[in-house]
Amino acid sequence: MRKKVKMIRSFISFMLVVVILTVNPSFALAAEDINVVNKDSEVQIDEISAQSNSAGTMDVGVCSSRGKLTLYPTLDSYVGFTRYFWFWAYANESDKTPSGVVHVTVKKPDGTVLDSFSIGADVDYVKRFTLPPSGQYTVEIVSQVNARLRCTTFWTANKVD
Repeated sequence: MRKKVKMIRSFISFMLVVVILTVNPSFALAAEDINVVNKDSEVQIDEISAQSNSAGTMDVGVCSSRGKLTLYPTLDSYVGFTRYFWFWAYANESDKTPSGVVHVTVKKPDGTVLDSFSIGADVDYVKRFTLPPSGQYTVEIVSQVNARLRCTTFWTANKVD
C-alpha cells in the first residue's frame, strides 16, 4: 500500500510539472542559455538534468539520507514583477517512512541569502518574491531525514494550486 501511495505521489508531481510546462509556453521565447547548469553538489546520488519551465530552468537531484545536495535553478529575465520559488522534497526513493527535517538555503546569483527555511519530507514549499534578480540561484539542501529525498526546485511566473 505504501508503494502505491508513493507511486501516486510521484505521478502527481510529474503531472504538475507537465502542466506547468505546457500552461505557459512563453519560456521558449524568453530563455537564454537555458541548458547551462553548473553541478557541484557535495552528495548527489543521481545526476538528473535541468529542465526548462515558464521562468527559467528547474534543477532536480536526489539527496542521500542525512546528506547534502546543491541545486542550481535559473530565473530568466523578462517582463514581470512577481515570481514564485518552488521547492519539493519527496522521499519516494526509499521504502522507509520518512522522518526528520530538511534545511534549505536559497542564495541569489550574487551569493547573498534570499531565503532560508526548514520543512519535513514529502512537503513542498512555495514563496512569492517581488522583483527577484535573474540569473543562476544556489539552493543548498541539508537533509536530516532518514530516507533518500528527490528534490526539485524552480521558478515560475504563475502560482499553481
